[in-house]
Amino acid sequence: MSAKQCQYELYKETVRHLVVEVKGFDVEAIENSVSSGKAARVIKGGRLGFAYSTDAISSDNDVIKMAESASLMVAPDSDVSFPPSEKTTAIKNDLSAFLDTTIEDKISIAKRLEGTPLIHRTIYEELIREVHIENSNGIDTGFKTGNCAIIVTAVAEDKSGSERATEVALALAPQALDVEKIGMEAASRATACLNSRKISSCRCRAILDKHVVSEVLKLIAPAFFADFVFKKKSSLAGKMGEVIYSPNITIINDATLKDAFSSVPYDAEGAAAKKTVLVQNGRLASFLADAVYAKKAGVALTASSIRPMIIQMPRIGVHNLYIMPGSKDIGALKKDMGQGFYITELLGLHTANPITGDFSVGASGFWIDGGMDAYGVKGVTIAGNLHGLLGCISFVGSDLKFWSTTGGVSLLIEEMAVSG
Repeated sequence: MSAKQCQYELYKETVRHLVVEVKGFDVEAIENSVSSGKAARVIKGGRLGFAYSTDAISSDNDVIKMAESASLMVAPDSDVSFPPSEKTTAIKNDLSAFLDTTIEDKISIAKRLEGTPLIHRTIYEELIREVHIENSNGIDTGFKTGNCAIIVTAVAEDKSGSERATEVALALAPQALDVEKIGMEAASRATACLNSRKISSCRCRAILDKHVVSEVLKLIAPAFFADFVFKKKSSLAGKMGEVIYSPNITIINDATLKDAFSSVPYDAEGAAAKKTVLVQNGRLASFLADAVYAKKAGVALTASSIRPMIIQMPRIGVHNLYIMPGSKDIGALKKDMGQGFYITELLGLHTANPITGDFSVGASGFWIDGGMDAYGVKGVTIAGNLHGLLGCISFVGSDLKFWSTTGGVSLLIEEMAVSG
């Protein structure tokens, strides 16, 4: 009897990862790896078993039988299930640009800034993933995703000391990376940070830079996960339909977004990708759920399953989580603010409480006076609540930019406490 006669899910994956690191005129490191594996989940008697294999010997049936055996050690759960088969509206990525570009050409991309003043290090990185998913509900689909990044670190020096700045940009094809632009941005920011100083403790208006906002979204994302809500680990539990943020804030998770870096036609369980509005004009509208926690929490299935590694069970995650952009660029936001703190980096944001959103972190950036950058600021601390900050947004920037799974826009905050 075939192991596939039970309720099962089979997930296969091949990952290609390339990293090229250039420092000065030298290629310091090249890492080029390919890894493959398969994982199975089996539901038997309401018990969910999981198993995986990264060798080329184990057959599909072998892994499914391993998962079936593992299910005997698990307590029954009436909510465990696999998603049904449905067609996707998402556009599949074209990986020909990666496959047609040689490693030598990719090294040349990383070396494009060699000898450029202030540039300390350049890294080219790409990740290509090939996935196939099938289950006993009729899902039998495969897809490929790929993106690349350029990471540039610049160092500026003068009599007062040195400052370092790193800029990152992602693209869906190696040739789409604007290496010179990213290098110029890194060098410009490092230079602008020279002679940075502390400011006295105060309460002032502030702007969060788009990259900072992207990191904030990544941190607060679990508050929108149905498993966190069900387990009462989210401060948003029980608040569906309530106003939780400023009316200027609309938050979207969209795995179908064209030309974004985390777009997929299907999630890690094979559910068809979807666009989900989590917050509509400040009001909580949805949570993110996989097949199991859609049932447990009594919410809609949003195809939000991810699988960071083949050896891990799938879990809830985000695909292109972002704040709907406004109409004002960063220059206009600075003019509207007049005077205040433009925050370009938060130090230790990972220490913030992901359940409550409480934080106390170091911050650096620029003091704005008359709508213009006056001088660099470093060595200060800001504290508060990340959800509370999103309730004090008076303007949303138009400068949406994505970094992997989240995207950020600059946000103007009416008041923030800064400790010098």
